[in-house]
Amino acid sequence: MPLAADIKFILEKACASPNGPAGLVYGAVDATGAMMVCETAGHLALGGDEPVLGVDADQTVLADTTQMKADACFALCSLTKLLTTIAAMQLVDHGKLTLDDPIYNILPEILEVGQLMPDGSLVTPAPRAHTEKITLRMLLSHTAGFGYTVFRSQLAAYSKASGGPDEVSGLREGTLGLPLVHAPGTRWEYGIGIDWAGEAVARVSGLGLGEYLKQNVFAPLGIEDAITFHLSPAQAARLAAFHQRGDDGTLRIVDHPPFVRDARFEAGGAGALGTLRAYLTVLTVLLNGGVGANGIRILAGDTVDSMSPGPDLSGISVGWREDWLGSVIRTESRKYPTDEHPTGRSANSGSWAGLANLYYSVDPTKGVAALIMSHSLPFFDPAVTSPFLEAEKALYASLK
Repeated sequence: MPLAADIKFILEKACASPNGPAGLVYGAVDATGAMMVCETAGHLALGGDEPVLGVDADQTVLADTTQMKADACFALCSLTKLLTTIAAMQLVDHGKLTLDDPIYNILPEILEVGQLMPDGSLVTPAPRAHTEKITLRMLLSHTAGFGYTVFRSQLAAYSKASGGPDEVSGLREGTLGLPLVHAPGTRWEYGIGIDWAGEAVARVSGLGLGEYLKQNVFAPLGIEDAITFHLSPAQAARLAAFHQRGDDGTLRIVDHPPFVRDARFEAGGAGALGTLRAYLTVLTVLLNGGVGANGIRILAGDTVDSMSPGPDLSGISVGWREDWLGSVIRTESRKYPTDEHPTGRSANSGSWAGLANLYYSVDPTKGVAALIMSHSLPFFDPAVTSPFLEAEKALYASLK
């Protein structure tokens, strides 16, 4: 069976399953930028086959529900982190940022963040001996001491008690207002460090993060209008609906997180929106040692090489779900450091995810990158991860 037919079957089977995802887009690209496959299944919003408009829980009209489209727009969530990392490392290449100098020289306000103590009390500001240690390298490698409310109950309780906005509010204080949860450089914890890195990009470039990415990454790659922090009317018309799986397993349409439609802060950790083809175009930069498929250099080859082994975590406690994330990570990716993945993905490949069930892999050894996009919660839903891995297995089988 041709690859396209294989992938189409996998996606349609997933969406047709009881309480399967409303819709999926899957694609893969080779190092030349050629699309190896791009297939869709399901709908932009729950609603069946009738040509009607889906509606948010707040009665916002969505795109028609008839068919998922290859150019559908999704909230990239944590897939944004790779984009911000590329921007920051590009500025390192240009000598405008450094990895190991204290970041407060560029972002003095980081000295004012608080620190949440193990007993739940807040020290404000955090000990200066802690905040003065924070570097760009720590921010990019999740070792600066910050966390996420969604993954740390103590931080969630603090955020709720404070009554302030959260990380999906689209407001600066909802993200950069969060305190440290560890002393910098002592522990790996997934968190808002790359949002701070995005602030550093904006500060030294004199541009907003989105505008910097547009001018220096997206436009050179030929995708300047395909990834954004602020939806245009045309992009909003292609926006996939957001869904939430209830306790009974039923998938229902819910409101998009506030940042999707009304971001007042360009969150470098999770705030971008875009399409499958555009994101795969960015991944070709990692397949080609810093050069896009069109031949334009975005990062120095040595910079990409330095990103690949991941941060040095010697002496650092690796937190969260070590069984899933593994203890060998890189700035934007989890890795299989010594063994080929069961799907056929090479050792030392990278992968990462976005909270709304978006997953990518990038394999420089075999010259292929793949991405599946969905718009649903909770995270790590087998209804999406299973077809992603099944499709990846078919993809690699086609290379033999």
